[in-house]
Amino acid sequence: MSRRINSKSITVLVFLLTSIFGVQIQSALGRGTRSGRPELQQIELLNSESLEQSIKNLYLPDLYLASRTGAGGITIPFPKTIGMEDIDSIIKNQRVAKVYNELSKIGPDKASKMIIEQINETLPIYKRMFSESWDKVFKAHENETPSQRQTIGPSLQSDDPNGGPTLAGMRSKLFSLVILAGNLKLESTRPAIESIVMESLAQRNKFYNPNTGFEGDRFSMLRKAGLYNRQILATGILLTSGKPNDSTSSEHNIWQTIYLAKDTANSPYMKVSPGNSRNVLNLIFLKPIDDSEFDKICQDEISVSTLKQTPESNETEHASAEFQAAEQKSNMRIIPVPSQDILILTPDQTIQILQRIGFTDSQIQEHAFSIRDGLEKQGAVRILIDDEVQAGLAVRDDEVFISSRSKGQFIYNIKTGWVNSQR
Repeated sequence: MSRRINSKSITVLVFLLTSIFGVQIQSALGRGTRSGRPELQQIELLNSESLEQSIKNLYLPDLYLASRTGAGGITIPFPKTIGMEDIDSIIKNQRVAKVYNELSKIGPDKASKMIIEQINETLPIYKRMFSESWDKVFKAHENETPSQRQTIGPSLQSDDPNGGPTLAGMRSKLFSLVILAGNLKLESTRPAIESIVMESLAQRNKFYNPNTGFEGDRFSMLRKAGLYNRQILATGILLTSGKPNDSTSSEHNIWQTIYLAKDTANSPYMKVSPGNSRNVLNLIFLKPIDDSEFDKICQDEISVSTLKQTPESNETEHASAEFQAAEQKSNMRIIPVPSQDILILTPDQTIQILQRIGFTDSQIQEHAFSIRDGLEKQGAVRILIDDEVQAGLAVRDDEVFISSRSKGQFIYNIKTGWVNSQR
């Protein structure tokens, strides 16, 4: 006897399929019912959200199309073409379109504040989830011989039975925030974007390194779960620089314009936002770039060239024996410590301090953000090697007090530089 399938049964089926196969099924079902319930529910959901709710909800995977990683196999360093599929996923998210349209109407100060708050809230959570995911991948190979190893993809789903944030969702949210900040020319968001850039460079340095693990795992982790998307990050860096960026110039044809949303029968966002008189939202992106081009942009725009370890860098000028030895063992830990004052360092200031302490270039890449974040959020950090404190940093007013087991004590003032020092 046949049974009539009602809307509740369909909802349950969609939930089960989505739980098993991810957002691909949900997207496909949504596309297959243009005038059916999924699209109407999507419109109702976006209509019901305030701007504050929508920007916070950018981590939700429901409206991101599944990224197509494309063919080409495992390639480290990344080829130039990697990255556009992430952009494709983001620009088709109707919630991103809504947030972009509404942020453009509230003024740069308010828009910047909202984006900075969301980056500061999201990045630490993402970093923890990324680290936990890699730990699972790495431990899965502990007892295998090289011939037994097969690529294990990062854990992109949530372990929370109540459906908490996912690694993929938090990654997409950070990318979306960078894209929004850049295209809205929000210059005051630059430090927050730099924090993402620093983390992405640390990830690149770690997962490009053959000693980190199996090549397939390193590629999969950085490609599917990492923040190293040169195209998105460079777009954010350049568009928040305060410098003119002529996207129409044929002489410097490095930009491309992409539709974020169009007024078509299949565009729920335009039904949500009838006030958009042009009925089209465009975003500009830098065209695909390779590692050297990305490093050049970082060097020119945010002065983080010292984060890139090159054969020409004279690392022995600043790296101490203790930290050089620790690099071979990967046994360094950064412990935030609550203190009375907090301070936000620029990337250059962070690098100067870590070089003075004795960090190697690769340790700066891996730990600079954690130390900077610790001083910003807690006010002090301890640096441990083999569970022994090698250095400590503490904030007081505009100064960072540094104590190093091998280099002594010194003070860095964020306005005047080193106190009573020639360096």
